[in-house]
Amino acid sequence: MADADLKGLVAQSGVSFVGTVEHAQSDAAADLPTTEQGAVVVVDEVLHAPPVLANLAGSRVTLVPSADQPALQDGQRAVFFANSLAYGETITLQELARRPVAQVASEAGVDAAAPGAGVRQIVADLEVETLQSHAAEVEAVILGRVTSLAKATAMQQPPREHDPDWWRATLEVASVAIGKITRDSVDVLYANSKDIQWHNAPKPRASQEGVWLLHSTPPELREVASYMIIDPLDYQPSERFPLFAQAQVHR
Repeated sequence: MADADLKGLVAQSGVSFVGTVEHAQSDAAADLPTTEQGAVVVVDEVLHAPPVLANLAGSRVTLVPSADQPALQDGQRAVFFANSLAYGETITLQELARRPVAQVASEAGVDAAAPGAGVRQIVADLEVETLQSHAAEVEAVILGRVTSLAKATAMQQPPREHDPDWWRATLEVASVAIGKITRDSVDVLYANSKDIQWHNAPKPRASQEGVWLLHSTPPELREVASYMIIDPLDYQPSERFPLFAQAQVHR
């Protein structure tokens, strides 16, 4: 991890931020639920993070230092790359690596005072790479609008654990980026269940427009629909269609 490049650090970390070490030892902040080796770090600027951590600027977090990094010092300011360990009265993060602020800005090709702009561009680039990689694994990618939704009644079975609760959406096809779809509309299965196994799977809404990444259905589902959307990445906003139309993903 110590030798990872900036893009690699961003890809492997759930959060990165510019921070200042307030207390390098956990016992210096007894009011915070720290771990024995934890440090208290003030978040100066969030560079990238999931929504739940996006508003950490100005907050204190507990940071468990990486064994690969030099010992933290009070007052030290750096860019920290980390992953979440626990949420409570304070946020506890496991450090993966740290870099001087100027070094991160230099590697990202941005002004030393604005490392966040460079990291956010890396995040955007990684998202594009992930989408294009996912698109290479699906049967078709279309731009379309939901025209009808119906429960897949032909597939009704007694309730079972992690039941997907299959529904069928009809999509009006506006354009095709990948695949051999020539029809004006296609039927796709989706899991309407809110079970943990299916919670993040796409759940189309009436008249919803967007980019749909379609997988072939397995043989036992093919009589109900030719395609299905089951991965969280299988729905994307309409403005992302050029990513697929222009990329010409090699299949």
